[in-house]
Amino acid sequence: IESFGGRFIEELGGIPGVAPQWSRLIPEGIFWSEYYSNSFRTDRGTVSAVSGWLSYPTVSLMKHPEWHDRLPSLAKSLEREGYATGYLYAGAMTNMGKRTYLENMHFRELLDETAFTPEELTSSWGADDSTSAMRVFHEIARRDTSQHWFMAYQTLSSHEPWQVPYHRLSDEKLNAFAYTDHCLGRFVDRLSQTPVWDSLLMVVVPDHGFCYKPTNRHYPHAHHIPMLWLGGALRTKGMVEERIVSQSDLAATLLSQLGIETDDFPFSRSVFSDSYTYPCTFYSFINGFAFADSTGITLFDNDSEEVFYNEGTEEHADRLAKGRAIQQYLYKDLGSR
Repeated sequence: IESFGGRFIEELGGIPGVAPQWSRLIPEGIFWSEYYSNSFRTDRGTVSAVSGWLSYPTVSLMKHPEWHDRLPSLAKSLEREGYATGYLYAGAMTNMGKRTYLENMHFRELLDETAFTPEELTSSWGADDSTSAMRVFHEIARRDTSQHWFMAYQTLSSHEPWQVPYHRLSDEKLNAFAYTDHCLGRFVDRLSQTPVWDSLLMVVVPDHGFCYKPTNRHYPHAHHIPMLWLGGALRTKGMVEERIVSQSDLAATLLSQLGIETDDFPFSRSVFSDSYTYPCTFYSFINGFAFADSTGITLFDNDSEEVFYNEGTEEHADRLAKGRAIQQYLYKDLGSR
């Protein structure tokens, strides 16, 4: 879900009335209330979610195919288990090296703006979310329920220039997010009426957050994002996971629930495992990083070599040391590739 940060989710202390469909669906699944994006942009957040990789302050791995061969991915792991894989984005996949990355991550069936008619490409980015959601619905509804498959769908309407075929809220930004929320609700309602739903796991997660008043996109509120698991495959519903979780932990958590090995994912942790004893997260922004755990959060600027934001119950030195160690390890690993 493009840019859909916690600022728009009332249950996360966000602005009331923007995302009523999220609010309606939360009791139907597993909701993650302390989930944090690893970066601030689609190319980096996608790598964190798909490859379980932490993000770099100065490097976008998506744009560097020479590093792709050693990146793990959900699609690679699931393909080894016999899953068919696909990815739909109703815009141009040439931006930021997206197509090359997705191909290298073993998404075999790629659908982009060329899969839509010129009349359907009404947004400056491609087909709006109602059009693309309907296409995804038909792609999923026709699936053979006896087969294993994994499909990713990336929305695009909740993005500047905020022009959407929907007019519920007067603020154009909030209205664009409200439109995407509206499309999400209709999509889930339709899909839940099909035979596919009974054995389906649907993971709804943003690629990154969005900074809507105040304007500093480095601060925690801009990286606090929602995640919701839905579908007939869930054994538990109405659960809220309140521990701090990193976006990069999605891969290992999901694969572990399916009984699939996760050794390929060095930066991804299975949240439901007994080894998840230290909930924490690391995220980066333009030449800086943040580290958060149960004691608080610390933000560090690499250029000035100074802490510029600190919130918590204890001295920040421990959080700063851990964040710097993670950053150092990330760049050391990058240099070895």
